[in-house]
Amino acid sequence: CLVFSSVNANPFDLTALWMTISIYESIGTDYHRLEMSFTDNQNLIEKIPIIGNEKIIIRYKTQGAKETRIFAGRIVSIPVRTEINQSTRAFVIEAITEEFVYNQKIKFSKSYNNMLISDMVNDIFDQYINPVSGKEIAIVPTIEQSSKIIPNYSPMRAINWLTKWARSPEDREGASYVFYQYTNN
Repeated sequence: CLVFSSVNANPFDLTALWMTISIYESIGTDYHRLEMSFTDNQNLIEKIPIIGNEKIIIRYKTQGAKETRIFAGRIVSIPVRTEINQSTRAFVIEAITEEFVYNQKIKFSKSYNNMLISDMVNDIFDQYINPVSGKEIAIVPTIEQSSKIIPNYSPMRAINWLTKWARSPEDREGASYVFYQYTNN
């Protein structure tokens, strides 16, 4: 578990300090969220310092998993700070994935003419999301070409907006597409 701060050249290793780590994945969100609690008796929270927007990388393996996974994100808050005794404090930090942080900083407008929705989504992903993480996207091809104008949305909001019109060759009754991030690295 490494934390990278803009004020220190070297990352801080919190591996020996953490008590709990939870990584949340949901089909209802476009990102992963991390919650980590740790104890601090060396005043690391001020030495690092953790104030928000620090990069955090956690390499982990869950029980039953064959491969190690990596969570890379940005610390967004420290919702819990508790003094255990005179020299030890407990903290909880929350982080979200890099792609979502970057996504929040960008808005764009773009028109697509006579294209498949799946091709529009692929273009947005390749242009705005993939350069941040290098991750891949799994897109089920859609049917029927259409024209759409993205109205000054963030990349993830634009992709979610486009899912309203996405129709699968197998399920032509309605939109059944969702956009979300999952932990398969």
